[in-house]
Amino acid sequence: NGGADRPAGCATSKRVCSRMRLQKESNLMLTIFNLHARVASKEILKGVNQWLHPDLKEGMFVTLQYLLINLSTKRMRLANAGHNPVIIYNSLTGAFNSIQPKGIALGIDKGPIFNANIQLFEYAIQPGDLLVFHTDGLSEASNARGEEYGEVRMLDAIKALGGDHADPFLERMLKDLEKFNGNQTQMDDITMIAIRLEAPTE
Repeated sequence: NGGADRPAGCATSKRVCSRMRLQKESNLMLTIFNLHARVASKEILKGVNQWLHPDLKEGMFVTLQYLLINLSTKRMRLANAGHNPVIIYNSLTGAFNSIQPKGIALGIDKGPIFNANIQLFEYAIQPGDLLVFHTDGLSEASNARGEEYGEVRMLDAIKALGGDHADPFLERMLKDLEKFNGNQTQMDDITMIAIRLEAPTE
């Protein structure tokens, strides 16, 4: 139907959570995505929350974004469960948009509050748009002096490197981050996804 699912998320807990438990939750979410590929993004997150809530201990939660792109119309639908904003950088105009639809993290509420707050955001992808998804481990990555990479440096890097295709853009962003933090061990995961729709070749 010209659509393409692109889920991106981050598992966060106030307590130490085993890798096995996170793997179980990830497999569960992927199963729901496959079962409901044609359902609106926010309805999928409602289902994920309903399945996850009984299995999460107090103080544990999961943040997640669910994105559906229709490749024929170049329109995207985004639902957000307490995750970082999506950054849209247009390399033709130099404009930035920060998009964070309303929504609370998964697992905090068993349903009524979550369902009442989840919002569906729709956007027409423009020529030159680069969609950037990230976990807060990117902006909070620190160097040996305890300085964080930070939102300002991240946006400056996106602007400087965002005219490239998605794959080389991500490679150059990683090199910029590594240059900043050196060999410093990080306390959080660092995840970044970039999407740019390319014109079809003849």
